[in-house]
Amino acid sequence: MARLFYAFALLAVAVSAAVILTTSADLPMRVASHFNAAGDGSGFMSLDEYRRLMLALAVAMPLGIVAALGLLPRVAPGLVNVPNARAWLSPPYRDQTLATLGMRGALCAILITAFICAVHLLIVRANAQAPVHLDATALGVVVGAFVLAIAAWAIALILRFRKPPR
Repeated sequence: MARLFYAFALLAVAVSAAVILTTSADLPMRVASHFNAAGDGSGFMSLDEYRRLMLALAVAMPLGIVAALGLLPRVAPGLVNVPNARAWLSPPYRDQTLATLGMRGALCAILITAFICAVHLLIVRANAQAPVHLDATALGVVVGAFVLAIAAWAIALILRFRKPPR
């Protein structure tokens, strides 16, 4: 089951990278990448810098999360910080706990890469307008959905390990 989650995470990261690469071709050489409260472009960077930044955020960050939650607990279990970690990492529960952490890490990676991709698409749309303008409502929906999803993810993780295993 954990491998399926990893496969979905890798697919999500690959799709996000492809979307960023293909849609950034529509951007100007000087990309508005920062916006004021009114949605007007107030910070700019070159297209190459922007593309590298978005790819790093959409690829490296999610893969780092997968590694941190899926691989690191296997090589350094002392770094695992979940409620009742000693009990959950004891021999009868260790494999199940590590698989759960890996699946949760993959899910978090999917949420992050989807969020970065959505923000990128909003920036592409903003830069297509003259003058450059970011839709604050759309950004609010994307950020709100991401915050709710990450909060639900964190709460579910805490609840999963809240009580010691029986």
